[in-house]
Amino acid sequence: MDKTSVFIIILSLILLVCFAWLFYFLHRRRKSRRKVRSMPWEEKRRLLNGLASPFGFAYIQEEDVFTGRVDAWQRKSGYEALFDKAAAHFHMIFDAFPVYFDYEGRTWLIEFWKGQYGINTGAEVGVYHADRIVPEEEREKEHFQAVDDGEMPLISYCLEKKKKRMYGMKWNHWWLASFRMGEFSRPKDLQLMTVLTFPNPQLAKNFYEGIRESGCEESKFHLACNEVHLRMDWSDRHGFFSRLYRSFTQLQNKLCCLLYCLVTHPFCCTVDKLLFLYFLFPRCFRKMLQISAHGKRRQE
Repeated sequence: MDKTSVFIIILSLILLVCFAWLFYFLHRRRKSRRKVRSMPWEEKRRLLNGLASPFGFAYIQEEDVFTGRVDAWQRKSGYEALFDKAAAHFHMIFDAFPVYFDYEGRTWLIEFWKGQYGINTGAEVGVYHADRIVPEEEREKEHFQAVDDGEMPLISYCLEKKKKRMYGMKWNHWWLASFRMGEFSRPKDLQLMTVLTFPNPQLAKNFYEGIRESGCEESKFHLACNEVHLRMDWSDRHGFFSRLYRSFTQLQNKLCCLLYCLVTHPFCCTVDKLLFLYFLFPRCFRKMLQISAHGKRRQE
């Protein structure tokens, strides 16, 4: 048998495998589509929340977002400045605003985030504290733990994109996070309007002083009894190489958003899109729910 015949046989086998795989994919796609369309709405919601729960999230139909659960596994992980520095390597391009302050013998960290988390546009407000007073020069090296239930403030926020409302959240929480899947945004186009209602006025006052000491513009925050209002409408500044890397990562995020919409077509609702993806590519579905800067510490 000459080389030409061998080449033709190998090429034919490759084409046969490709056609077989394409046939299997199209068959599975049609089957997955029919399965999603035949499911009652309440069953879809229960299934999606059941699938999202181990990742620390729940789906909020009214706002079409995923939000962090109070009992999420991320609560045990706490937070530290190193997480923000490594976030871009996990396709998370966001603006972060950490506020440190002291209260009753402990240093607290309340941090705000807004930006792009892979294929999700989202926002987060996290409330943490150390078990001691941390000197200012050590704060970025300290590991902070999530506050207890009795210390959780009532967090209310609205995320805007180019000054148009995207969604709002309101919850007593240690980490109020929300993510809209398939939405692409630049951090500088997002504005996060937040109100934190604390258990007592002194805690609110100390937090207010922490914002002031951070150098935030006076016009962007104010104190009202035990409430602190903050408008995060600025974007972080980065060096040349950091901007270049972030731009490249954002290009990948945008392409992934387009791919997500293409694969899940013709569904429009997030519930339908994700369940369709779950039936079609279960591993891809699980990967997509590893969102937020806590994601790299996800416990398997």
